[in-house]
Amino acid sequence: MSFKLNGQTKPETPFWALPAADHLKKLDSSEQGLTATAAGERLRQYGPNRLNHKQPNSAWRLLLAQFKSSIVLLLLFATGVSFYLHDRVDAGIILTIVLISGLLGFWQEKGAADAWSNC
Repeated sequence: MSFKLNGQTKPETPFWALPAADHLKKLDSSEQGLTATAAGERLRQYGPNRLNHKQPNSAWRLLLAQFKSSIVLLLLFATGVSFYLHDRVDAGIILTIVLISGLLGFWQEKGAADAWSNC
């Protein structure tokens, strides 16, 4: 964001460069924190400060999701064309690359999903 000062546009000071007192003033708070009344009012107004946890996808869904991208579908189509043209070596190479890529993507997403579910 920016603002105008004497006809010139000046960038706004980034939040990390502001003193804590300025942040407390913007948040209508103090160094001692909120009173119970103010906290209850904000809880009613904004709701609880929680992340919404989704149910994790099953391992099969994660694996199948690796093969939904357009480039993977194009490569699978190329594999089918290679098989149709009796070029089994090229088809095998393309299929191997797609499978390895899919398994690596699955492994990474499974690890991320497991880490997220442990939070």
